[in-house]
Amino acid sequence: MKNIVIIILIPLSLSVARSQIIDKSFEYGNDKIIVNVFEVPASIKMVWSAYDNKEGFTSWAAPVAEVDWRIGGVIRSSFTVGGEIGDPTTTTSYIVNIIPLKEIVIKDELLPLLEMGIQAGWLKDIPEDFLKELRKNGSDIFTTIQLEAVSKENTRLTVYNTGYKSGGYWDIIYQNAVESNKWTYQKLIERFKNGPIDWNNKE
Repeated sequence: MKNIVIIILIPLSLSVARSQIIDKSFEYGNDKIIVNVFEVPASIKMVWSAYDNKEGFTSWAAPVAEVDWRIGGVIRSSFTVGGEIGDPTTTTSYIVNIIPLKEIVIKDELLPLLEMGIQAGWLKDIPEDFLKELRKNGSDIFTTIQLEAVSKENTRLTVYNTGYKSGGYWDIIYQNAVESNKWTYQKLIERFKNGPIDWNNKE
C-alpha cells in the first residue's frame, strides 16, 4: 500500500499528477476514509498481473519486492533501489482477501510503517502519546482495491483506505497517505502508458 498501496509513506515533496485521479474521500464519525478512482490503459488481466507476482509488482510499485500471492500471503517490499528484503526500509503487507480479477484486500500495520518512515527521514516528531495509542488500540490500515473493465483496453480501479481517524497527529498521517497513495497510483498508470518504471531514474 503501498506499498500496494499499501506503501503509504512517500516524501510529500514528490509531485503527483492529480488530473487522472478522482478523490472521493469522506468522513464518517471519527473515521476518515480515503477513496480514489482512476483508469489504467490496460486490460483487467494485465492490471491484475501488475499485483499478483514479483515481476509485475516491481514494474510499478517498488524496486524490490517478494510476493506470496494467496489469501493469508504477504507482499514484502522496499523502496531502496538495489536494496534487499529485510533491510530497514522493508514493509510487509498482508493479503486478507482475493476475488480474482475483481477485488484485493490488503492489511498494513501503521506502527511499523511509522518507524520505517522515521528511520528514512520522511516523518519527524511523532508524539509519544500517539505511538502509545497505536500500541494500545492497534494500528491496522486496510486497502480495498476494486477492479472494473471499462473496455478491453481500459480498467477502472476504485481504492478504499480505511483505519484512519480524525484529529491530532492522525490528520498528519492521513494527509501523508492521501499524497503518497496518489503518487503510487500515478506510477501504475505510467507503467501501462510508458512501460515498466525505471527505478534508477530519480525524476
